Order: sequence, then structure tokens, then C-alpha cells
Amino acid sequence: MRGSPTLLWLDRLKGLGLLWIFWNHAAELVFGGPSLGNPQAGWPAPAVQFAEWRPLPVSGPSSMLFDVFRWVGWTGDQGVGLFIFLSGFALTFGALARATPLHFVPFLRARVARIFPAWWLVHLPFLLVWPVLGWGLSVFDGRTWVSLTGLRVTPDTMYHFAPAWWYVGLALQLYVVFPGLLALLRRLGPTRFAVAIVGGALLLRGVGLATCDAWLDAWSRGAIGVTRVPEFAAGMLLAVAWSANAVGVDAALRRPVVWGAGLALYGLGVAASATRLGMTIAPLCLLLGALPPLYVFAARRPGAREPLAWLGRRSYGVFLVHHPILLKLGAVGWPVGALSLVLRTWAALAVSTVAGALLERAARGLEAGARRLGAARLRAAVAAGGLLAAGGLLAAEAAVRRFDPQEVDGWGERPSLVPDDRLGWKLAPDRETRLRWLGYDYVVRSSALGFPAPAIPEARAPGGLRILVVGDAFSSAEGVDTEDAWPRRLEALLAAAAPDRPVEVLNAAVTGYGPTQYAALASDLLPRFRPDVYVMTFFANDFADAATSYEDFRAEIGFERPSPDTLAAGLRLAHLERFVAIRMQDAWNAARGAVRTHGYGLGHFDKLVVRTPDEDLADVAPTRARYAEVRHAAERAGARVLVPIIPAAPQVCDRAGLPYWPPAVDLDAPGYDRDRPQRLVMPLLAELGFKALDLRPVLAALPTCPYHPGNMHWRPAAHEAVAAAVAARLAPQRR
Repeated sequence: MRGSPTLLWLDRLKGLGLLWIFWNHAAELVFGGPSLGNPQAGWPAPAVQFAEWRPLPVSGPSSMLFDVFRWVGWTGDQGVGLFIFLSGFALTFGALARATPLHFVPFLRARVARIFPAWWLVHLPFLLVWPVLGWGLSVFDGRTWVSLTGLRVTPDTMYHFAPAWWYVGLALQLYVVFPGLLALLRRLGPTRFAVAIVGGALLLRGVGLATCDAWLDAWSRGAIGVTRVPEFAAGMLLAVAWSANAVGVDAALRRPVVWGAGLALYGLGVAASATRLGMTIAPLCLLLGALPPLYVFAARRPGAREPLAWLGRRSYGVFLVHHPILLKLGAVGWPVGALSLVLRTWAALAVSTVAGALLERAARGLEAGARRLGAARLRAAVAAGGLLAAGGLLAAEAAVRRFDPQEVDGWGERPSLVPDDRLGWKLAPDRETRLRWLGYDYVVRSSALGFPAPAIPEARAPGGLRILVVGDAFSSAEGVDTEDAWPRRLEALLAAAAPDRPVEVLNAAVTGYGPTQYAALASDLLPRFRPDVYVMTFFANDFADAATSYEDFRAEIGFERPSPDTLAAGLRLAHLERFVAIRMQDAWNAARGAVRTHGYGLGHFDKLVVRTPDEDLADVAPTRARYAEVRHAAERAGARVLVPIIPAAPQVCDRAGLPYWPPAVDLDAPGYDRDRPQRLVMPLLAELGFKALDLRPVLAALPTCPYHPGNMHWRPAAHEAVAAAVAARLAPQRR
């Protein structure tokens, strides 16, 4: 004879639901997620959704394992519905078992005490590792602070860092409404409660599914708690029935007719999962359809060991840690071998189980400590800790601003720049600006034209030599004072070489300029100033610059953003965030031989990557068009065109000279072409009749690396060398 059933099945089902969710996330890491049951923008037709479930085109004994792994994992979203159902059951059964009424504030306080210690603790390690690894939770990201509240309800916060954590926000919402739902259940009775609450929630869910677009995924999944009330309320209704007649409910869930009805409901749920309207009822149908066999499996006789129940009792802690662990293991690429897939999945589960159990133990310790402190002292400790942390962060921000200011909210040169309709931007006219960022500390002085000072008169001196220089930050020049830029040194060298001849050099170079500006400047300035030589520098990023719109450049410069020196920027910890990302994370990546994003960009290593011939042609095409405009303007003005070709730093410096060189980058390895920028631009210059000056030998001959060790531009010695090289090329040329 079967005795009165116990609630062991509840813990077992929690453990089973957790395993199902874990399997779902593992399968999605390997195979991606299914479209079926996941409405979103661009949702494919039902036929396409069901076609995704066909067996994989894999031969051999691994094929069946892969298919089973994928199919079972893809149904794992139903584990969330099971969790919701069991939560409604457990809360209601517990409330009905107590003789005292359920009061909102004490109930919510108890749920907060259960949820938040582990919730805050699970954030802590990922907050601590982010400054070094760049992976984890950033204190500088507002979504992290929202996450600490548990309210992950908007599309941008819902899946932040650990996508599975959205469920905590749903659980909190259901806890808030539970006392009211329980009161309604007692007042209305099970039947009217089912009609009013389950039916009403389904109606609201359907309206949202029919009208939501941007929020479709969040609404369907349950970021807004009302959409998953049907499963929660179903659990509450089962709790009422179980409290009244546990033996009868147990027997009913074992009857063939109930299993048959469940199978029909499950089939309806599967079919309904392919349409927006069907998704109104699909989660509830799938849950109720799967419940009878799941219950019978979980309600078997107790054994000597109960690992599933043990896991169920720790399901909250394991749930919180499992997705970050899976994501980190999957970040290096899941293997395709069947054995490796199984082993790594089990390893991730084992690590998650141990970490989750430790998290639960730590959370209980935190709860006990909070109780010993008492409410008043606990509030004072939390407030003091918060103020101390905030003060420490603000002090660190102030220290970074003072000793190592960063490039934040746009370009570091932005304080010296203003928008310009013709050129996109230029230097603010007649201004002196001190710029400090990422190791730079220099003064920019501008003329009334918005170019580096000084200006020159439009009228030429009789018998003189006039040169017009256009270029980017290498010539403007970034990292050195304006008067130390190579165009100024060029003027001095040429004047010294011929004291009896007037020499004028107009420096019209501005940071960020490229072929589009060079063409516009040739059209505007060559007829006005009538130079003998138009010196137009080329750098490896000019190909990309020629294809970039002024609007995109101005957005990158940050003209519409607040000043990085304001109080608001300080409160956002903008400089500290950038400091951590560049200094600490790059140091860690360098130590482990990984590619450092910041260093990779500074060295323009991507410009030295081998491309296909078609890609090379596409890169050059916009620059060719702009250079053709330059040639036309130069011919009309009677000016020669000289193009100094500026190398990327790794083309002339070794690793010792460039601390930011990523250890994993080897320019001698296949896939890199050290000569690519010069190889592409030199034939173009010859085609147009421009004279080229390759600066690689000039800069490589210097005793030390001419590039700034913490940034991407030249030190003073490079400006001297380039000025001398250009002067040597130009000295014989005069009207």
C-alpha cells in the first residue's frame, strides 16, 4: 500500500528543473538557440522553426548524441516554467500550513533575506575580476548597479553579463504580488481564481505579444512578471488541492487519462510555440502537459541517497553561478567531439554545483551575521560601507585625472576642436589649449583659420618658397607643442639653408584629417595661397578615413558629449574606467600573451593584415577618388605634390620600443604583410604623378623608437628627422 505522499518530489523537481535549464544553456552555447518558442524581431515562419529540429548533418556514432543533446537542451526553457510553478506551489503550501495570516511586509522581508545575500555575493567575484580580466561586471556600467537591485526588466538590462539572471527579476515581481494573489485565492476560491487570474494574465500576455515589437522577447520570456503569472497561479492551485487531499492529487497525476490529456496539452503547446498568438498559451500548456510524468518520476520511493533532492535544495545558488561558468568555459570555443562535449558539460556542471553550494553556505553566514548585528547596526554598516566605497572610487577618479588623465567621451584632442561644415572639424580659431591624456602633455596653438599657428599672409613674398602641408595628428602635431611639429622645423631648416630666400610653411594639418579633407583643402587653399609644393601626408588609416562620413567622425570625436572635465564625468568615473580598461586589463592580457585591443589599435596592426586582391581594391578606391581631386587642384594652381608616407609604429620599431605590442602578434607570421600600406599607395601616387617619400628608412634609423611608448604618435626626435628628410627633398625646388 502506498502511504501518504511526502514533499520530497518538490525538491527533486527543483533539481530536475535546474538540470534542464543548465542543459538548455549548454546546448545553446554549442548549437545556438532555437527559433521555436522564442519570438523576436524577424521571427521566421513556423515551417522554418520546425525545420531547425531536423537531425544534424553529422555522420558516425556522434550524430545521435549531438541530436539528443541539442533536442533535450532546446526544450530547457520549460525548466523555467517548472521553477515558476514550483515556486507558486511552495509559497502557497507553506502559507496554508501556517495558522497565522500572511502579512505583506514580513513576507517580503523574509523573501528579500532569502534572495539578496546570495544575489549580492554572486556579483562580488565578477566585480573583482573585471578590472584585470575585462570579463565580469563593471562598476562603471549602470546595468551592473541595476542588476544589484534584481530588477532586470528592460531589454538592455535583462541579459546583462549572465543572461540567466533575468529570472531573479521575475521571481522578485512574483513575490511582491504573491500576498495579493493568495488573498484573492482565499476569497474567490480555486475555480473563480483560475478564471480571473489565470485567464486575465493570459489575456494580458496575448495583448503584449500581439503589440510588442522592441520588447517582444522580454515580454514573452517574463521580464514583466504578469506574463508568467499563469504558471505561478497553477502552482498555487495545485498547492490548494494538495493541502486538501494529497493522496487524491497523487493518484490523479498517475491516471492514464491524465497522462493522455497531458500529452494532448503538450502537443498543443509545441504547435502553439510557433506563432505570436500561440505563445500566449504555449508555456502553460507545455508545463501542464509535462507535469504528470515529471511528478511520477520525482515522487518515486525515497532512496538511500537523494542527489537530485540535494541539488534541488541548493538550486538557487547553483542557478546563480551556472551560467557565468558555462559562458567562461564556452568563451574559448566548445569542442566538436562527442566525448569532449560530454566531459566539458559534466565538468561545468560539477564546478557549478560546488560553487553554488559554497555560495548558499556563504549566504547563510551573511544572513546570520546580519541577524546578529540587528537592523539598526546593519543599516549603519551598509551605509558606511557604501559611503566608503563611493569615496574610494571618487578619490581614485580624481587621482587618475591628476596623474594619468585618459581619453574619454571622445577624442583626447576634442577640447581644441570645433565642428566645421566644409572640413568636418578644425582647430578652434585663435586659441591655445593644453591637452593631457594617455601620457601626452602638450599645447596646441591655432591660427584664425583653424589650423596650427602661425598663419601666413595670402600674398607671397617675391622669390620665396612657399609650402602648404596637410596631414593628420602626425603633422598637426599630437603629443608635442605646436611649434615643435615637423612643419615648423621644416620652415626653419629651409630658411637656414638659404638665408637670402623667404620661406613660408603653412601647416594646415589637423588631427584626424584624411584624403577627404586633403581634397577639400587643395580646392580651397591652393588658389588662395599659391604654394610651390603641396605636401600631403599618407598614413595607414587613410584608406578607411576616405570611406568614413563627417557625421561618423564627428560622433567619434564626441562634439555632442559632455566635457570629460565636468563634475558629471567625474561622478561617472569616466577616467577611472578608462584607466582600468587600458592599464590593468592590457597588462593582464600582455602577461598571458593575448591580443590587447588597445595596443592592437595603437600599432594599427590591423592595417598590416593580408587582404584579398578584391579587398585591397575596395580599400584604395575612395582614396584614389580624393587624390584625383587633389591632382586637379594642384595642376590648376601649378603646385607640385609630395606625399610623405608615414609608417605604422611596428613597421619601424621592435617590441622593445613599443610596450603596447601584443605578445601574440607576429608580423613575420602568415597573415601579416609588413609592407601593405606602402605597397598599395605607391602605385597610386605614381599613377597620379605625385612624388612619394617613404619615411620608414628615416624613422628606422633613429637610435630609439620614434613613437610614443604609451600612444601612437611621434616623439620630438621623429619630428626633427622627418623635417630634415622633407627639407632634403624640397631644398632644390623653387619657383
